[in-house]
Amino acid sequence: MNAYTPGVTGGYGPHNVGLLVATWGKVTSVGSDYFYIEPRAGMQVKVRAGSLAKPAVGKIVGIVGISTCEINAGAVCRVIRPRTQADIRVFK
Repeated sequence: MNAYTPGVTGGYGPHNVGLLVATWGKVTSVGSDYFYIEPRAGMQVKVRAGSLAKPAVGKIVGIVGISTCEINAGAVCRVIRPRTQADIRVFK
């Protein structure tokens, strides 16, 4: 029997991988092909932007993209992959 329940519980894991999701938050760091946002205190989401333009640290952004996750140092990292530049909206 499957131990998982349907729906999104906790916001990560097998419940929402592969779904189109939307979130917003403050940009906390930027790398060459990614940036991190903080949708709420203590929660980090990695945005795998590839060659898309990345917003500056401190900007408030809205992101639409495909939900996935990565394992970094044994911890699950929430990841969103925007599809086009229009999926990354800078609010302020």
